[in-house]
Amino acid sequence: DFAIGYQIEGKEIYRNGDFDLTVLLTDKTEIHKKALDISKKELVICINEWFNEDKNLRAEFEWYCQTNKYFINNSGGASGERSRTNENFRIRNNQLELQILQKLKHKFPETRFISQQSVVDADQINGTSPAERLKNLIEYHLGGIYKSHKLSTEYARNTSELKASAADKQTLAPMLSPAEVIVNDFITSHNNQVTVYDLVAHFEKEPFGWRAEALLDILIHLVKKKKREFAYNRQQRYPIVDFINKALSTAERTSCEIITGEDIDQEVIDNVQKAYKHIFNENLAKSTDGNEQADLLITALEKWNQHYEIFQEKYYGPYKFGNCFHLAVNQLNQWLGLQRDPAKLFNEVIDAQINAKELFDLAKGIEDFAAKALRDYDGLKRWYDTNQDNFRELTADDHVKVKQVEDFFTLEDPRKDFRHALKVKEELDQACLLYTSPSP
Repeated sequence: DFAIGYQIEGKEIYRNGDFDLTVLLTDKTEIHKKALDISKKELVICINEWFNEDKNLRAEFEWYCQTNKYFINNSGGASGERSRTNENFRIRNNQLELQILQKLKHKFPETRFISQQSVVDADQINGTSPAERLKNLIEYHLGGIYKSHKLSTEYARNTSELKASAADKQTLAPMLSPAEVIVNDFITSHNNQVTVYDLVAHFEKEPFGWRAEALLDILIHLVKKKKREFAYNRQQRYPIVDFINKALSTAERTSCEIITGEDIDQEVIDNVQKAYKHIFNENLAKSTDGNEQADLLITALEKWNQHYEIFQEKYYGPYKFGNCFHLAVNQLNQWLGLQRDPAKLFNEVIDAQINAKELFDLAKGIEDFAAKALRDYDGLKRWYDTNQDNFRELTADDHVKVKQVEDFFTLEDPRKDFRHALKVKEELDQACLLYTSPSP
């Protein structure tokens, strides 16, 4: 999770790390004094304490370095005896390198360190091999600087895990983890409105050192647990997946905010529950929390929207009575378009309940009508279309009846007139039969 800057006695190998790892080789500064001269985040390996005391090792190392420098400056061009001499020196220098490495490995368990401006004795770091000891040393150092880092380890470690968390529909337990408490309290202390940019900047520093992906995952948990809401460009209740896709872009983070949802009066919540029952003749799942109630209402409205979209697709256009399904879908989509503003959504449903009840009662009635009478309705329409030539020969009184059938097919609610239309059909059938029968 952390980048390491690396240097040997002031010579930088890697720059711009989250912390610097420095190896002292020939520095003669007393170790406790040295600890006061470095930054808190710098980790120092004090090989110099025993390296300076080992004259043979120092001489070998200096010889090794001088030989390497010679080969670097004289990389080509030698031939004959000089080439063979250079190759012998190279072989000996490689052997010397192995000897030096062995001595360094042998002495490394005795090496002291400086971490957070304090001297760390060799026996404070576990491990048998240099690699293991270095790994434990770095963990020891980071554990002191980023004391709260472990709180974030159960959250997303990369973009893939973060997006999976955002898309997960599983309901989370309402209790907050220690990391979530810390972030939630930080948002509270900033007037309950903080940008992702500011959050990332704060929690990437000590004592946290949290990855941006882990922090965003913590925010997802706060939203799913109904503690916070996402807002993008002032648009409240922004969808989690869409918000995370925005927040992954550094350039968008100042537009991504974590806020507290609007408090909605309990009377408004009670009234929207009553209005829903009045409109749809069924109870709405209830909550005393405005945001939770909004989610429950939206889920119910989406269910009805899916239901009436099926009938709209089947009947709107071919049948005049299909218009009610179109109007129902339009009304539901209008409400669903307000889902990012729960208070406005609630008030719209409450204010529209009288007209909405008429509309959805009609839609329910036409749905029943279509289920029971569509075959006869279609049969009546076919009969009307195929008898146009016969109708022209009927009397004026019969033409009035034909017009009644014609008008019947323009009705958006044909239920009351359907039986009468069928009776008129029988009468016109009889009239057509008299017209087509041969004269005696």
